[in-house]
Amino acid sequence: MKGISMSVNVVIVIVLAVVVISVIGVFFISNSFRTASDLNNQQVFAQGCVRYCRADTYGTYVALYDALKTDSEFVQACTNMGFIEKGSIDLRKCLKQCTNCDIDVTQLDANQVKNTAIALTGRGS
Repeated sequence: MKGISMSVNVVIVIVLAVVVISVIGVFFISNSFRTASDLNNQQVFAQGCVRYCRADTYGTYVALYDALKTDSEFVQACTNMGFIEKGSIDLRKCLKQCTNCDIDVTQLDANQVKNTAIALTGRGS
């Protein structure tokens, strides 16, 4: 009887060891895939900060409008990183996360936008 109980104990220990090793393996594999995706999002976001942040606020807004139409990868990275909600068209929240990206609109910026709109529509007279 003692020989049989010993083999059952060995089988239980082996099964537990396999389960523990499997769980640890799945944990590391899932984290490595998530990390690669996070790194890609961070890289796309950093490139977008460089591409879309301008010295003047008006230029930044124009660049944001272009990004919304043409750079779905940047928009997706902003969404994946939690800066904007899925389907949002307000990329200002995303660019606020960039260092050295001033997107606060001042009265001077508002006047520049107004003057540019008037000039583009030909209604300045």
